[in-house]
Amino acid sequence: PMKKKYLNPFQTLALIVKEEGGPALFGGLPAGIMRAGTIYSTRLGIYETALSSVATALGRDSSNMDVKIAAAMPVTVASMLCANPWDVIKVRYQRRPDFKLYSVDPRMIAGMVKSEGFFNSLYAGFTPNLLRNMVVGTAELVGYFQSKQMLTGYGVSDGLPLHVGASLLAAASAAAFGSPMDVVATRVMQPDVVKSGISWPAYTMQMVRNEGLFSFYKGFLPNWLRLAGFNVVLWVSFEQIKKLAEEPAAA
Repeated sequence: PMKKKYLNPFQTLALIVKEEGGPALFGGLPAGIMRAGTIYSTRLGIYETALSSVATALGRDSSNMDVKIAAAMPVTVASMLCANPWDVIKVRYQRRPDFKLYSVDPRMIAGMVKSEGFFNSLYAGFTPNLLRNMVVGTAELVGYFQSKQMLTGYGVSDGLPLHVGASLLAAASAAAFGSPMDVVATRVMQPDVVKSGISWPAYTMQMVRNEGLFSFYKGFLPNWLRLAGFNVVLWVSFEQIKKLAEEPAAA
């Protein structure tokens, strides 16, 4: 059997640096920033309003988990309608990290649209990506606020330890539920898969037959580490900005 090139996350990291250099680890960073900015400005901007509206419509308390889930899912859909093009560009840039072909360049985007079509290129893998982000986004939003509520019930006072703890729990739930869809969405965004015309359900079944169910959890550890670091920065920053915004009103 052919020897595997990538054996584990740490060996993979070292091999990428050795073969492609340190900057390769930041491939797709501009598109990644645009993706994250679009997604989380949408989610955090409208989630609490959506939560209040859903709670009122259902006649339920907004602290209930089912109300949080019902509010989070449409919010994640709205965020992905805006962010999917940046997701595609980021994934392709990470595969081909040369500035001429896959940087955030209007000419590159125009070339993708011209050669592959608007929806086939910028919305490649949209359905599995949407499903993945509905799971991950809902797990992050509900996971954070539910964990924060739970930890507060155990006597943890509002402050940095509470925010960090809730962030790590949110990341764990997002990684556990979202990894399978993350793997599928990333693969079907690749240009060779797009050009093959295979649907994402057919590709998923192909993965099951050829690689087994554990293939859907490839890269779980680096995915959790990525989500953990990101969620800590996201939610701690969110809480601090929210606190600063509330201070003038309180005064």
